[in-house]
Amino acid sequence: MNGEPYDCFTQAWIDAAETHGGKLKRRQRAKYLRHGSKYRKKQLFDRASDPEKFVKRAAEQRVRHADRIAREKIAWERKFKEEHPEKHKARRKAIEAKRTKAGKNAARSARRNAAKKQRSVTWADKEHMNLFYEVAAVLWEVTGEEHHIDHIDPLRGENISGLHVPENLQILTAHDNRVKINKWAA
Repeated sequence: MNGEPYDCFTQAWIDAAETHGGKLKRRQRAKYLRHGSKYRKKQLFDRASDPEKFVKRAAEQRVRHADRIAREKIAWERKFKEEHPEKHKARRKAIEAKRTKAGKNAARSARRNAAKKQRSVTWADKEHMNLFYEVAAVLWEVTGEEHHIDHIDPLRGENISGLHVPENLQILTAHDNRVKINKWAA
């Protein structure tokens, strides 16, 4: 390190590379210590100027090092299982639950999309409807709280079935929409 000061970003990058098993090559480390964040900024600029090149190179490296990556993943999983048995068990349980519910979720999504399509009318103002979705996205971005588009009269309610038209849409927070569920607010 020859006594030259370097920024905390540089050291953080080196520490992250070393703790995750990706040891920096000696020359690369020396170059990075000499030039600090200028070197990293150049890497980011090169990546931004020609992203396809970097995507292609990353894909080639994954193929070239597939065996090593698989071995490291298995080793990491074993180590994680030994160090955190309860977390590992919960993780495996969540993965299994997701796998078993995948079919149910796909079926539910298909039913909802079919109901939405069936209750869509040709005379509805599509631009007005799209405005609801855009406003909800902006609200989410500005407030940091997730917003949903809700149908005032549910598309598949027990006693009433509404249409997918602008007059039947409202913007609610995600929490309020989940509390309302599939009920008609008279």
